[in-house]
Amino acid sequence: MASRRLNDSYLFRASTRGKWDESHDGITVGQSFALYHEVSKRRAIRYTVSAAMPTSPSTVMDEYNAIVTWRQLVRGDWLYVEVEPNASFPRERDYKFTPSIIFKLEMMFGDAPEGFAQ
Repeated sequence: MASRRLNDSYLFRASTRGKWDESHDGITVGQSFALYHEVSKRRAIRYTVSAAMPTSPSTVMDEYNAIVTWRQLVRGDWLYVEVEPNASFPRERDYKFTPSIIFKLEMMFGDAPEGFAQ
């Protein structure tokens, strides 16, 4: 993972990952690029594009994603809510647009990292 702060409000992050799962052959590799925007000390937005590809039985792109995540501190410095609309283009659906939305509630215990609405 490589990160670069663009200015006080923006951070760019590139990430490469590998996932091994005993229910699949080989490793699934992925690449993502994210731009974090700290709107205020209580709010942040993350824009992400990513792709994933298995290494076996073939090396064909498995899925593309475009995600926007809204994160907001809603209580003290420990309770966050996230709303994450996702546009996926999975190979199993012939790369057709597949929308989804995720709602998250996150609680922090202990000391939290600084910046980008934690």
